[in-house]
Amino acid sequence: MSNHIVICGYTITADPSFQDERVRVTPWLKEQMERLFLESRDKKNRKIIGELKDLIVQFPDTPILKNYLTVAYFIRSKFDESRKMNQELLRVHPDYLFGRINLAFEYFGNGAFEKMTEALGEKMELKALYPDRKLFHFSEVTAYYKVAVLYFCAIHDLEAAEKRYEILEAVAHEDEDIEAVTKYIEAERLYAAGEKYSEEEKVKIKVIQKKLPHRGQKAAPPDFIHPQIHWLYEENLNISHSKLRIITSLPRESLLKDLEAVLLDAVQRYYFFRKKEALAGWDDDCMKFPVHALFLLGELRATESLPVVFEFFSQHEEVLDFWFSDYLTEINWEPFYYLLEKDISLARDFLLNPGVYTYAKTEVVTAIAQVVLHNPERKAEATEFFNSLFHEFAKTGIRSNVIDSDFIAYAIGDAAEAIDPLLLPAIKPLFEIGYVSTVSYKSYDALVKHCHNPDRLSPLKPLLNIYDRYDDINNSWNEYMEELNESRYPFENHTPFIAPPKTGRNDPCPCGSGIKYKKCCLDKLNE
Repeated sequence: MSNHIVICGYTITADPSFQDERVRVTPWLKEQMERLFLESRDKKNRKIIGELKDLIVQFPDTPILKNYLTVAYFIRSKFDESRKMNQELLRVHPDYLFGRINLAFEYFGNGAFEKMTEALGEKMELKALYPDRKLFHFSEVTAYYKVAVLYFCAIHDLEAAEKRYEILEAVAHEDEDIEAVTKYIEAERLYAAGEKYSEEEKVKIKVIQKKLPHRGQKAAPPDFIHPQIHWLYEENLNISHSKLRIITSLPRESLLKDLEAVLLDAVQRYYFFRKKEALAGWDDDCMKFPVHALFLLGELRATESLPVVFEFFSQHEEVLDFWFSDYLTEINWEPFYYLLEKDISLARDFLLNPGVYTYAKTEVVTAIAQVVLHNPERKAEATEFFNSLFHEFAKTGIRSNVIDSDFIAYAIGDAAEAIDPLLLPAIKPLFEIGYVSTVSYKSYDALVKHCHNPDRLSPLKPLLNIYDRYDDINNSWNEYMEELNESRYPFENHTPFIAPPKTGRNDPCPCGSGIKYKKCCLDKLNE
């Protein structure tokens, strides 16, 4: 970084000498500054407090000495003495920036956020606090905007915090200059996202899902026609290709009956397996059978089994999430693609069925969109399908238990990606009557802009057979676990804020969450 930069209407310098005259730093004292700074932070040094007291008597007009004594007391957990010393610093040198910053941190630690502007100015802008100054040191700017970011995070003004954070990023010498503040602003981003989500949830239209299966369920599995089906209860997604080939080569009609029975078994014995999981944990080897059944039905292009598949996916979200978890919204579109490839209209009744879980329906719509993307000659067919679907939504009342504003938003997103602007006339009324949540597009205008963007990425997904898909899932999971293990590292607590020396050395950042400023912000991030 260069010695001087200009930002926010003032110049920032790395030259430590420009304030020497103003803060009464003599040549002799300047030679002592780095040593005094380091020793004030060293808990084992028992002489520095006495030395600083003597120097303050000798150099009463040098505020940095009082600041170092404030720091020395604080580091040694003498918080009352530290606070009183900082009060004396501000009484004698009311315009000394680091004294103001120390006071702001005291207010911050005590939760008196409204008082922080008394120390650092109503605007929380350095130039506004010192309008006559044109030159500031890097350490002054970084220290000031650290506490400004903390203030705006504390009062939940993320936009203002982000602006100060941008300044901090532009001037900070090294990553540790802003590390603790970064944790605070990341926590505030999560908070703001949560608040936004809560507000959006209040206006969403949701369906009332079907009741969970009754608890009086059997424990025994169905009587299958083919004994090979029991493999699906004994193998996770690492099941061998040879076993899959044996299963898919079984007589079609009887095989489909068995696979349909497997899906229904996941409903009929839902509580049996829930209890088993609660007692012994999730057993991947014996609890992937509904996933196997769905993908095998897709591999077999078993359109005739769609009624049972749709019955299964009409179950309560707790059932579907239990069996499919992330698969529900990541890969289930593919078997639906193969099941609906010949006739997408077979999905209409399911999508208009009352009380169906949002993410069961989204996978069906994604599959239909992929049918169009892989077969562009079917765009007219899909346009007619989605036009009819959206018109039906527009004339359906909320009490029907069909209108699901999240699902409609996702359906619009998938359909618009596949068919471009042709569907916009049918989509616009849904925005106008408030049937579309903001999960995909914030507004109708945003959707239109996206549809007409020539540079938007293609949402085309690769199609795989069951063997390659299982291999892909297993490989992706292994890579994910490797990355997860590599990314684990111990979090370290940060030291309290200490005003830096005039030489511009890096200093610890504030991250205290209590009165004593000793807590790091990790707890907040984990809430």
